Amino acid sequence: MKKCPLFFQNYVLERELNYNPALFEKRKNLYLDGYWQCEKYFLHNQDIIRQDFQVTTPQSDVNKKWADVIANTNSVCIHVRRGDYVTDPGANQVHGTRGPDYYNKAITYILGKVDKPVFFVFSDDLEWTKKYISCPYEVHHMDQNGPDEDYEDLRLMMSCKHFIIANSSFSWWGAWLGGYKDKIIVCPKNWFNDSEKKTDIVCDSWVRM
Repeated sequence: MKKCPLFFQNYVLERELNYNPALFEKRKNLYLDGYWQCEKYFLHNQDIIRQDFQVTTPQSDVNKKWADVIANTNSVCIHVRRGDYVTDPGANQVHGTRGPDYYNKAITYILGKVDKPVFFVFSDDLEWTKKYISCPYEVHHMDQNGPDEDYEDLRLMMSCKHFIIANSSFSWWGAWLGGYKDKIIVCPKNWFNDSEKKTDIVCDSWVRM
């Protein structure tokens, strides 16, 4: 069987979460295997990526309504990841969840930076968010989309002007793809439970808490 030269000569497996510019020295047409969740790898192509990474499925009427509200307010996306971070022992050990203290502190920070913010909460456990996250301003819990319509949530998240995210790739991309020029992105200080784990996942302009 003929070997594939692309696979054997230019295959790159991500072995760490820190930016490694040496990977791209004198190499072309790479086959990348991993998360590569560091904007330094692709920031120079950010306009192209934001254009390509758009949800093309026609938006439902109810989501169009919310998209209009998001577009016409100082919208702040709050994303809370629980799900397997709670139920899966392995995911819980590595990532863990960020609790009320983080979210309420992040909300307080936003209140000091954004005039008349309107909060939009996205989560796989909205009942938890209603119970533990307190917000003194207008807040809407996005419960109109089921688990098979997470792309609808992502599209709405991307439409928000500011973000409070979880230690989740879904959060990360929702915030990064957001096109508002002066957006504020608040993220957890530690992406993993192991605070000593080095990573370049968090962008330099984001606010760590």
